[in-house]
Amino acid sequence: MDYFLSIVKRRKIELRGRSLAGSYNEAMPELPEVETIARGVDARVRGDQIVEAWFSGFKQPFKTSPKVQARGLEGSWILGVRRVGKHIVCALGSTYGGSKRNHGSGGAEDEPDREWIVHLGMTGRLLVTTPDAKLAAHTHARLRLKSGREIRFVDPRRFGRLELREYAAVPVLKPQARSHSRLGPRSLRSCFAAAGWPSRPHC
Repeated sequence: MDYFLSIVKRRKIELRGRSLAGSYNEAMPELPEVETIARGVDARVRGDQIVEAWFSGFKQPFKTSPKVQARGLEGSWILGVRRVGKHIVCALGSTYGGSKRNHGSGGAEDEPDREWIVHLGMTGRLLVTTPDAKLAAHTHARLRLKSGREIRFVDPRRFGRLELREYAAVPVLKPQARSHSRLGPRSLRSCFAAAGWPSRPHC
């Protein structure tokens, strides 16, 4: 009887472990999903301006403090959104198409001077919506845009991360290399290209 109970108990633990592993795999955004999200956000907010930034009181999602993020985001123009590794990188600048940032001194026209970096973690979502859309539970960031739209970061388990990086903090590097050295490779294709492999097999 004890032997039978031990088998049943072990079986329950195995099934529970499989269930958890399955939910993790289903929830964890993979590279194609992150790429799709980045392209979708880029198509909707490129050329828009961040008017106001709000952040929740939870500390887990923030690699940069909410106060510093708000100061760097508000007034910035969104020059583009792209994927780097499993991160979504929003390039920000003081100008866009001749329009200037509403505070601070601008650099070269349409030249990015900071980046807002989003890591979705296991359950994070980056949404572009209207202000009157229902506010989802576990919303940790709301960026109000000049167009009237909002960018929202929602993350129930708070494994995602939000970070603002200023290019001026590392002036010796070129813009594309300043903040991406620790974000991971974009794909295997870039590794083969760096090694000198041809982009297509020769017949």
